[in-house]
Amino acid sequence: MSCPEPYVWRDMPDGTRTCDHCGSLHPDDFVDICYHYLEEGTGYEIDMTSKDYKVYASRPGTGNAGQGGIKFYGWHIEDGMQDEVNGAYRLAAVVFRRRYKEKYG
Repeated sequence: MSCPEPYVWRDMPDGTRTCDHCGSLHPDDFVDICYHYLEEGTGYEIDMTSKDYKVYASRPGTGNAGQGGIKFYGWHIEDGMQDEVNGAYRLAAVVFRRRYKEKYG
């Protein structure tokens, strides 16, 4: 699955941009959420999925997709952004696993 190009990004109430077709966060907004998530207690959220192309990610106070971006699909990684997006995701995934282990054993 993917979205038709060119992608159309809409501005959401929480300040994120989402794809008009699939609702994915814009890559820049996803990276921003990943870096904020690294700091504990900020309210930024990352949640892994069993799909290798999808990650849940949101800002503080964003409860649903009508308020702002809550997921990121990998097909939105644009040329030249692969290293930045993948690096931010890897860092967030390491922190997620550590926090999950601390909470659930």
